[in-house]
Amino acid sequence: MKEKLIQELKRSGILIYGDFKLKNGASSNLYINIKKATGDPKILDLICEELLQIISNLNEKPSTIAASGYGGIPIATLLSHKSKIPLTMVREKIKNHGLTYQIEGYIPKRDDLVLIIDDVFSSGTSIRNTAKGLEKTGARIAGAIVCIKREENTLEIPLDYILTLEDFT
Repeated sequence: MKEKLIQELKRSGILIYGDFKLKNGASSNLYINIKKATGDPKILDLICEELLQIISNLNEKPSTIAASGYGGIPIATLLSHKSKIPLTMVREKIKNHGLTYQIEGYIPKRDDLVLIIDDVFSSGTSIRNTAKGLEKTGARIAGAIVCIKREENTLEIPLDYILTLEDFT
């Protein structure tokens, strides 16, 4: 199924070459636009099937799925729906309007085991911010899963992934 996902991602044009500044401030000649692919229900479904497979092989099953960053929201939402695991959405910063919440959706409790979902891993900034936002809940972080891993894991938590950049060469 990974081969089919790779073909669909290539077809969707998620790999864009040029001069880009990444979220972590680094420069890159490659941008991975998974957000474009998540607009395609077929591709989003393939991504979720791969994520469900990874989750089924974890030693401890998560009790909560947390969406990391803007790119993680559609993926985590569908994954939550398919797995029937509650969804948590964590903002980078506390809102300064409305209810001023940083965490939306299901609010994890102390006995929850949270799995963070994001689209692309470069330096881990989004995942670190999500984990930090969850600290006040007292929940444990099981780890993170991303669609594509660009760089080596620099996180203090386990990182799983569906694909790496090498899968596209």
